[in-house]
Amino acid sequence: MLTINDNHYFVKSLKISKSSFRKHLGLKPRSYMSHIANRLFEYYYANSTSLRREYRLYYKKEFETFNDYLMQKHNLLQSEIELLLHRKARYKDLTINSELYLDELMNDEAIHAAVTSFGKECST
Repeated sequence: MLTINDNHYFVKSLKISKSSFRKHLGLKPRSYMSHIANRLFEYYYANSTSLRREYRLYYKKEFETFNDYLMQKHNLLQSEIELLLHRKARYKDLTINSELYLDELMNDEAIHAAVTSFGKECST
């Protein structure tokens, strides 16, 4: 899980779901905090774009390889690219549908740590 230049990069797995996010945070399904957690999940993971699919559909003629596409279009370093070579690598542009209060919520250390640990746990 990487967040670089207002883009959130991750490898999609079966572990990434709203219910697993709620369980990771220890929340009851219909609570107020569960509603906030659902919004956080949607902000970081819902409607994400497949990096490989985007490359194949729009950028294959422009860039020789997938690595070149990641390096030049997304401005990623080689060490970051190595983390995203999985066929299920995705990204989400966080500037689209940005909700101000969700950004401010991520400034809270406990919430930031919980979201980060969920991303790390799901990527392993």
